Amino acid sequence: MTKPPDERSETSSPPADAHLGFGRGPHFCLGAPLARLELRIALCFPELRLAVPPDKIAYTSSLITEGPLELPVLLGPPA
Repeated sequence: MTKPPDERSETSSPPADAHLGFGRGPHFCLGAPLARLELRIALCFPELRLAVPPDKIAYTSSLITEGPLELPVLLGPPA
């Protein structure tokens, strides 16, 4: 006898907007609205690029957060 699939079954698909990058429920990221706004602004600048080589970017060593300590960028076409 097989167990009927429940709503969390791997065969059911989540809604298209249910991306888990910012968490869900009580673990939802409080910074998600700011991050989305920053992304929308960054996409307005197609020539936005890093001001330093990628291997020179320092990252946090915290167990709570993960990401660059700072991200220097340049606007405009390369010189």
